[in-house]
Amino acid sequence: MRSTTLDRADLDKGAEPDNAYYVQNQPKIAGKTVDLKTDPQPAIVVEVNITHTDIDKNRLYARLGMPEFWRFGGDVWRVYCLVGDAYED
Repeated sequence: MRSTTLDRADLDKGAEPDNAYYVQNQPKIAGKTVDLKTDPQPAIVVEVNITHTDIDKNRLYARLGMPEFWRFGGDVWRVYCLVGDAYED
């Protein structure tokens, strides 16, 4: 999906990952504008964070239900998998 806005009005939350990927559900969303209230969430979201942010991205993406969150901090890639309502490294 490249850089895109993912939001859920019912959670009053949103995010703009650098990339988002669909794997198994790609045929369900191909060619349409994704609405996370009715469409499945991406399988993987990726963020490149070179500067510091006060936003707790792990908590945000966990609340949005993203199964995997990949984060690059300038020197290390971290891959987080959603387990319950939080990510594990």
